[in-house]
Parts: sequence; C-alpha cells; structure tokens
Amino acid sequence: MVNAQLRSLERKLVMERAEVAVKQQVHNLMLAWEVALCFGKPLPDPFDFIWGIRDDGFNLRTYSATIEHLSECKRESRQPDEKRLLQILLPWVY
Repeated sequence: MVNAQLRSLERKLVMERAEVAVKQQVHNLMLAWEVALCFGKPLPDPFDFIWGIRDDGFNLRTYSATIEHLSECKRESRQPDEKRLLQILLPWVY
C-alpha cells in the first residue's frame, strides 16, 4: 500500500517537473521567436527547441506534433501561440 502511494506521488512529481521545465522552454522560445521576427533574424529551429526539452531530461510523445506546428509557423513567418504550443506539448495539463 505504501509503495503504491509512493509511486503515485513520484509520477505526479515527475509530471509537475515536466510541466515547469516545458513552460520555461516555451517561454524562452517565444522570446527568441519574437526577437527574430522583430530584427529580421532567422527563426528558431523547431528541432533545437525539442532538443532543449530532451536535454532537460524529458522525452514526450508530442514532439512530432510540436515540430509540425512550429514548422508551419516558421513557413508562415508568424509567432507561435504560446497557449497552443503548451496544449500540444502537455495535453494532460491543458
């Protein structure tokens, strides 16, 4: 009984840790994207963004949808919607 409760708590903490890390990565991406658009610089690479999340220690199942969304934004030279990006990356939260 106690082991099951501990595992449940561990899972919750891992999910919360992932949420915090992903939110920070998304925030950083939004800033970099905005600067690139404002100053006519190259837009951030979607794969670099994904590697940043992976470097933080998270392997999410939503990477392909994230890359697709960011690639579309890049093709259209538009700022990604932060809330939509979080919905794609963390569907269990949003």
